[in-house]
Amino acid sequence: MTDSIQVVKPGWRLTDDNDEPLSGGTLEFFQAGTSTPRTVYADKDLATPLGTSVTTDAGGYPSSGGNRVQLYTGVGPFKMTAKKADASTVFSHDNIVGAQDTTGFSTDRAQPITQIEVKSADFTAGTTESGILYNCNVTGGSILATFPSAVTVGDGFRFGLRHNSNSTNGVKYKTVSSQTIADIGASGQYGSINGYGEVKWFVSDGVGWSVDTYVPPLIGGPVPYFKVASRRAAPVDNPTFGARYIINATPTGAWSSYAVGDVVEEDGNGGYIRYTPKDGWTAYIADENLMTQYRDTAWVDW
Repeated sequence: MTDSIQVVKPGWRLTDDNDEPLSGGTLEFFQAGTSTPRTVYADKDLATPLGTSVTTDAGGYPSSGGNRVQLYTGVGPFKMTAKKADASTVFSHDNIVGAQDTTGFSTDRAQPITQIEVKSADFTAGTTESGILYNCNVTGGSILATFPSAVTVGDGFRFGLRHNSNSTNGVKYKTVSSQTIADIGASGQYGSINGYGEVKWFVSDGVGWSVDTYVPPLIGGPVPYFKVASRRAAPVDNPTFGARYIINATPTGAWSSYAVGDVVEEDGNGGYIRYTPKDGWTAYIADENLMTQYRDTAWVDW
């Protein structure tokens, strides 16, 4: 089997800033970090070469010989530059992840290789970077990871976020176009990871996202023994990102749909993540300087 990867998703078009299709534009391909041209192909077996540049038709679709085509390339990172008909550049992206080299894999049980990218500032996950684990260093402050559109990347696209700093800063994440995430104990558009070594992997179903793998923080992180700021029934006016609270009376305001005993966490985007406690959960309540543990149906102070 030939190692190949699709360059752009089916239906992709080259457009201008107003989302109008660019006719007569070109897509040019190079080896990553160089000006050496790179051939792209019309099929996943890399048997039908299209050359090192492809022209767009009146609808902005990559075309060859009057026919709209799909674009594939082989192993190794590459550079892609898009230009208008007047040769002015629309965009140029380097070090795009190419096909995975499976040469050394066992023929009966090939295992995918996870690639890692280090991030220390706000970023958007790349639409061609399925399988990437973003190692997020938040030493300098909390950062925000924005998901690509699940519709754009399609079913099966997967990436991970890892908290890689022994600090109180967190990694916030959010989706686009109001797409939801079936997250740990909750479902919404936002979320966060707050403990050193904590990892979440997200997978797209073509419409939204689900957390399919979760790795809790290292010893000293916020779970399974975690810290809450206080016990209360209503949100605070200016919550701290990542702060947790135990609801101790009939909840009001933004918490009105929650239940007494729930743990809520500020998600960094003006909302809250709700956790339903389970037997054995143990928390340190900062403003009371005591420990409490959830047993059967209630929190019991030590």
